[in-house]
Amino acid sequence: SRSEIATADSQSYGSKQKGKYNPQFGSGKRVALCIGIDDYPGTSKLPNCINDAQDMHDCCQEMLGFDSVTLLKNANKMSIMQAVRTLRDTHIKDGSLVFFFFSGHGVEFQGVNYMLPLEMRSTDEEDYQHEAVSVDFISRELSNFTATVNVVLLDCCRENDYNSTYKANKGAGGCRSKGFGENFRGRGRNAEFLIGLACDPGCVALPNDLARNSIYTEALLRHLPIAGRKLEDTMKAIRIDVFNKTFKKQRPWEESCVMQNVVLVPH
Repeated sequence: SRSEIATADSQSYGSKQKGKYNPQFGSGKRVALCIGIDDYPGTSKLPNCINDAQDMHDCCQEMLGFDSVTLLKNANKMSIMQAVRTLRDTHIKDGSLVFFFFSGHGVEFQGVNYMLPLEMRSTDEEDYQHEAVSVDFISRELSNFTATVNVVLLDCCRENDYNSTYKANKGAGGCRSKGFGENFRGRGRNAEFLIGLACDPGCVALPNDLARNSIYTEALLRHLPIAGRKLEDTMKAIRIDVFNKTFKKQRPWEESCVMQNVVLVPH
């Protein structure tokens, strides 16, 4: 009868609930992927990005105690996508803390944010979906894990008066804004994300050509290893640091759906 079926279904559901797999944040490994690209063609070359990625790699490995840290320098699109998928398939587990760091050129076009790799065959904005790596791809690949916190830090959108390669130009579908836009799409409710940008959406980050690192990465390296501080407090300190150092001309920006209490370095 229908009542017997309903009772059986209820009992079955109850038994599944009792044995439900319920991973907790912190039960997985701490893993990171750091990417830096300096050698863009022509006048679009950047001075700090490889140093940024190298120093973030060293920080994650030596000061934050990550279990696995991968470093890519001057990578093309395929290398970046393969590294992300290797991270997904080999290193990330339910309950992991994941860092993704990219230092290089980044743009927004038609509501999609892109990181620009090396070896792009076309720099036309309408070809970005084929030639560049979207931030949506990163969030999609990292989203299928339960109780995982993903920290995506994008040190992009550098102001460069001599850069003629990635300037905005009118296309059939409109033109991009300066730097990244605000369109970061959620990918389900299993994983939690914090996405940090070097500057406000639609703005550009100031150059720091004579220093080893960009202004944003300098602040990341200074504040991320501070013991006992929650992630959201750390990001706020970074924002204030950069804002003050640039005399209120550059303000880092975050979007977050993190619900865990993430402390990178315990007391």
